[in-house]
Amino acid sequence: MNLIYKFFYIVFLYYLNFKDGIAWISSMCVMILCSTFLTLGTLEAFDLVSPCLDLLTFPGAHPKIAMLVSTFILIGVYWLVFSYILLNKLKVSKIDGTRPDYEFIPTRKAKIIVVCVLAFFILYLFLVKGIKVLLMN
Repeated sequence: MNLIYKFFYIVFLYYLNFKDGIAWISSMCVMILCSTFLTLGTLEAFDLVSPCLDLLTFPGAHPKIAMLVSTFILIGVYWLVFSYILLNKLKVSKIDGTRPDYEFIPTRKAKIIVVCVLAFFILYLFLVKGIKVLLMN
């Protein structure tokens, strides 16, 4: 859970510079987006997208609508999971992003690593889909 907190805190510090007052929401959205793309990319890599979509399709419904519904469900589940872990279990402050029992001061190297990992998570779905298209031709 400390790894989740470190990712959250580094993204939180980035959004804290904008002084909009909702840095915790913005950092949660970034983490949810990365987790959703990683999950969808993994499902695509192992050809598990269509079996999962079969659970959500209705007679006469377009498959893209089922994909959209499943993505929104996944985003909602990740919102509940991350808010429970960060706000209830780890007791992260919404104002400054700190924890009462754990002090973390990110270094420049840690910030660069987190940005690279989050960028990879976002690009993972597109990389998997691109590789699958290249291998099919």
